[in-house]
Amino acid sequence: MTSLIFAKRNIKEQLRSPINLFFTLAFPILMFFVFQLIKLGTGATDKIVPMFATNNLIPSIAVFSYTFVSLTQCTQIAKDRETAFQARLTVSPMQPKHFFWGYFLPSLAIVVVQTTLCFVVGLCFGLKFTLGTLLAFLSLIPISLFYICVGIILGSVLGSKSCAGVATIFVQLTSIFSGMFFPLTEGTFRDILTCFPFLPSVAIPQCLIAQTYQDIVLYVLILSAYTIVAFVFAHLLFSKQLKNK
Repeated sequence: MTSLIFAKRNIKEQLRSPINLFFTLAFPILMFFVFQLIKLGTGATDKIVPMFATNNLIPSIAVFSYTFVSLTQCTQIAKDRETAFQARLTVSPMQPKHFFWGYFLPSLAIVVVQTTLCFVVGLCFGLKFTLGTLLAFLSLIPISLFYICVGIILGSVLGSKSCAGVATIFVQLTSIFSGMFFPLTEGTFRDILTCFPFLPSVAIPQCLIAQTYQDIVLYVLILSAYTIVAFVFAHLLFSKQLKNK
């Protein structure tokens, strides 16, 4: 209950900022429309630019939106640290786990809204509702946990002024190394990128929509390992910085 009360305060803080709402909800959808316009304007087909096909682009846009959740999460935690808001609450009966889940749950709620919005737009642009589409939607929720944890980690170690710069680098790493907007042909470079969490986070829902399961187990194992490590590290780091207060 304590975590939920604190989560309610945090989600109000996030929804109060028009900039946060734009980047977490509107901007990813705007990116989708931009890519559709580019495809229409150039006359390119899905075979020429497969990453812009709706089946591939919707999961990419969803994951892309999670990086902005990381940015918002990072900034909010950093501001609460710098304004001594967290320090004042440490004298209350709240425990570190209450703080952690109080930040975690609002981001998870926003992720559900983001993902739903992306798939609704996708269905309007030719994405077929199949079992694979449903599984892809469901898979994106646990995939988002990695990005939420990264936001908590960054917010626990960075100042509010540093969050935007570092989180922007994280956004760029995700967009480039996942192949969401750039084609990644089979080969050594793609194999190397598979060892990082970015490409698997996009490839898993894409494989589920396409119902191609050849490499999905490997992707799930790699991303699960990164998510578990990020979750444990985020919880320990966040608890440590609270105790230092």
